[in-house]
Amino acid sequence: MTWILLFCLLSSPFVLYYFIPRALIYTRVTPVPLIFKEDFQDSLPKWFVKSKDSLDLKALLYPCDSSHKTIIIMVHGIRASKELYAKKALEMSKLGYNILTPDMRAHGESGGDYCTFGVKEKYDLQLWVDTIKKVFPDYKIGIWGQSLGAAAALQTMAIDPRIDFGIIESTFSELNLVGPEYLKRWTGINSSFLVNMLKKRTEDIGEFNFNEACPKCACELIEKPIFMTHGEEDKFILPYHGQTNFKHLKSKAKQWISVPGAHHIDLWKVGGEEYFNKVLAFISSNEK
Repeated sequence: MTWILLFCLLSSPFVLYYFIPRALIYTRVTPVPLIFKEDFQDSLPKWFVKSKDSLDLKALLYPCDSSHKTIIIMVHGIRASKELYAKKALEMSKLGYNILTPDMRAHGESGGDYCTFGVKEKYDLQLWVDTIKKVFPDYKIGIWGQSLGAAAALQTMAIDPRIDFGIIESTFSELNLVGPEYLKRWTGINSSFLVNMLKKRTEDIGEFNFNEACPKCACELIEKPIFMTHGEEDKFILPYHGQTNFKHLKSKAKQWISVPGAHHIDLWKVGGEEYFNKVLAFISSNEK
């Protein structure tokens, strides 16, 4: 027991300084191809762009021949990939919408190892908007994000007026608030010193600033229509984050849906057909 205690004491500085900060933003935990990959994805058009910091980024296009002149970018959450949206993207394309599903940096088949919670991802998403405008110059562009993807979507909409509407699911308001909440929930520790140390190390490793990962701040600049939703039982990103974002939206064309019984990433399952009908109604009202 003495040796175990000694080992824990000696290894704690290493774990806190080296391991935990990397674990917070390192996302390469699922191999490619992912177990969620569907056979039909092999035949889909593949899109590629290079990020401003020279990462190769990949996306799949789910095309359709409908008269709908709308394309929707569906953005996955942390430690997921474009495969997350495969079945829903196919369903949406059958309903007449072109769907683009990118792998965010440090996820899936895109380059990079570290997530920056929208700070760099917003510029990556802008590159996909650039490509869409070249291929579909007259199309309306929507963006549909979940969790991390929703945070990146809001931050992108704040700097790119070419995105016409957004569907925002279960995201945080400020990264600076999420860190202390996670630490207290996982360890029971409420230490500003420890939080600030981990924050500084994470910023140094990921080369980004926590203060810039602020969807709430982005909301204050967004005037386009927004459909925003959060699970009432979400313990991962507490519901007040979504409510805060909604409150700070500059847009007058905004809609809030709270899903009873839903947690963080089960809005689609819990909300069911009623939920998706509301999403489709929102899309339809903003594609004209």
